[in-house]
Amino acid sequence: MQLNDISTGSPTSWYWDFGDWDLTNATVQNPVQRNAATGIYTVSLTATNDHGSHTISKTNYINVTAAAVAPITNFMANKTSGNSPLNIKFTDKSTGNPTAWAWDFNSEGLIDSNARIPVNPFIQAGTYTVKLTVWNASGSDDEVKLKIIYPPKQ
Repeated sequence: MQLNDISTGSPTSWYWDFGDWDLTNATVQNPVQRNAATGIYTVSLTATNDHGSHTISKTNYINVTAAAVAPITNFMANKTSGNSPLNIKFTDKSTGNPTAWAWDFNSEGLIDSNARIPVNPFIQAGTYTVKLTVWNASGSDDEVKLKIIYPPKQ
């Protein structure tokens, strides 16, 4: 984060005070801070010239929030085999706080459910590939689990 001095009167020295926010270059005119902890900071600047100094403070001026991250997809099924019709409950275990889901239960490339925790009936015996795609404001991710559904051997 770049901080810019807009003082008048041709200052020759500066001192920035951020309370508990450690700024190692607090005596330069336009300091840069790269590693601020999450929080709300009050900023004070004392600018000095040959005629004296002047301090200005801005309360709760900088709000540092945690960076958003794209989700990482993960899911599980409550069972992977059984007799037809086989109703399987899928549970999203993705990280990154997804806000949207798209499930493809039979590899045809179409969305079969947008629920976070769907139940899908598998009617015909076979081996299925299940894909989940999740989204949040920072991006998307998908995961494919091959052959997650196995009908019982005859």
